[in-house]
Amino acid sequence: MTGSVWDTLGIERTRDLKEIKRAYARRLKDTNPEDDPEGFKILRTAYESALAGVDDHGDAVFVFPTVKKPEKVQAPVPVASEDGAAEPPPPDPRQIHAGLQARLENLLRKRQVDPDVVLAAFKDVLASPAMDLVDVHGATEEWLAWLIANRSPRSDVLIAPARERFGWGGRSLRQRDHHPVQRILARQRDLAFLGEIRKRGAEHNAAYEVLTTPPRPVTALGRLLGLAPTHEITELLDVIRREHPTLISDLNSETVAHWDDYHSRPRLGTWGLRSAAATPPCLLGLVLGYWLLPREWAALSVLLIIPPAFAMASLISVYGFQLPQRLWQRAYVYGAPAWQRYGWGPSVIALLVAGAIAPASPLTALAVGAGSLIVASWASATGLADRSEGRMPWQIRVVFSEMYLIAWWLVTAFNLTNLWSFLQMSAVMVAATVVSAWGQRPLFDQWLSWPGWGRLLYGACVLAAVGGAAFVLYGAAWNPDTAWWPGVVAAVAAPVLMHRPLTPLLGQWSFRLKWYSMMGLFWVGLHGGGSHVVVAGAALLLFWAAAHTVIATLRGTFSRG
Repeated sequence: MTGSVWDTLGIERTRDLKEIKRAYARRLKDTNPEDDPEGFKILRTAYESALAGVDDHGDAVFVFPTVKKPEKVQAPVPVASEDGAAEPPPPDPRQIHAGLQARLENLLRKRQVDPDVVLAAFKDVLASPAMDLVDVHGATEEWLAWLIANRSPRSDVLIAPARERFGWGGRSLRQRDHHPVQRILARQRDLAFLGEIRKRGAEHNAAYEVLTTPPRPVTALGRLLGLAPTHEITELLDVIRREHPTLISDLNSETVAHWDDYHSRPRLGTWGLRSAAATPPCLLGLVLGYWLLPREWAALSVLLIIPPAFAMASLISVYGFQLPQRLWQRAYVYGAPAWQRYGWGPSVIALLVAGAIAPASPLTALAVGAGSLIVASWASATGLADRSEGRMPWQIRVVFSEMYLIAWWLVTAFNLTNLWSFLQMSAVMVAATVVSAWGQRPLFDQWLSWPGWGRLLYGACVLAAVGGAAFVLYGAAWNPDTAWWPGVVAAVAAPVLMHRPLTPLLGQWSFRLKWYSMMGLFWVGLHGGGSHVVVAGAALLLFWAAAHTVIATLRGTFSRG
């Protein structure tokens, strides 16, 4: 041992272990590892050399118990004392440290652990004399980060003391990119959220209590009375999976699987179930009010039709749309015939023609309404709305895209004097709206798969439909007979639906064109009346369809960008 070691520590040559440690601590305040790594390396080497000179036990290889078993170190030859008795060899600090690590890891492998025992074993590892060695200290930090990250939630009690000891979560670049440390920090944030929802009266406390207990069946009576927090459970599971994924292990796995299966099955919601339960008394009250109440009060009983109407809409949504979609997804993922995947496209065009030319009657209206429900259910089950990212949510884009056609139909419907014609065309237009909203994306993907001549041929077909609709519109504009209007509606809606698969290629500017043109339509309505709005609105819809088709066909066929 040279004098430079003691000069680096700033003390005289000594065999006092405590004095060497105190000298090292004093010099460490002036030598920052991040600002002066070379100086810190020299200081640490001098410190270890001084310790080796005071307490030299020979070389030993330290290996972590999680990687492989420690290598056997040959025991030193016993040294005979003055009285002739052999003294036992001194203990190896590295081997002692490895045993403490193995004990802590074995504790965290158990299903049920005592937090106090685990914390005491963790403190024993940190208090080991081998932690004064640089290589042991760094390797132990790596091992503890791996152990805590992979033994959650049993290792949660070690997160706070480990962060305090090693400074995890600081500005060190190594810790920012260290995957186990980042997992530990994320787990600590999730535990803070868990502590909040465990409090009585917290926002998600009721749902948390359900998800941490064994699964229980959800009865219709419980849903009707609101005893099962189904909406709150759905919201909490979404929050945990999106923002706090490590907390899934803190919930009852069987209960989570039970609620996932419950939410995946189409069923009436709470208010739909309540409306269905209220339908019989509401219909009875409607009949009794019509027969028993005075005429001026009997009109108010019409309000009792609201719960049955809501129940009917809920039943159609569940069994007409959600259930077919679930059955389709379970039966076909890939390889379904083309007519099943896209058959609702030509079907809705045929339905428009049938609704326009069929004589108006109760039987015809019922048949067209049933066909409209089938086509709408078919499109919603096999189609897919355009959910691509944009400046506005896709739901709002869908509403805006379909609002023009529906608004024009409502204005046109006021010119229809025949009730049954109004009902059957209304059913067809609702089906057309569903097909337009849920059929854009799959038909657009199909259009992209066509060769260039196929795209040009489709564009020519749309323009031909626009020309035919313009001819029908011109004839109806000069004929005051309202019998023409169902044919006008079918002739205008057909090319509008045919050009919708091309709209994802146009971008956001198509919405601006529609909004600007709507200003002119409002002006026509204010100065010319409702009949002028019907003609002007139909002309605008045909103009949009023609312009969009030309631009999208040219861009999709000849553009290389």
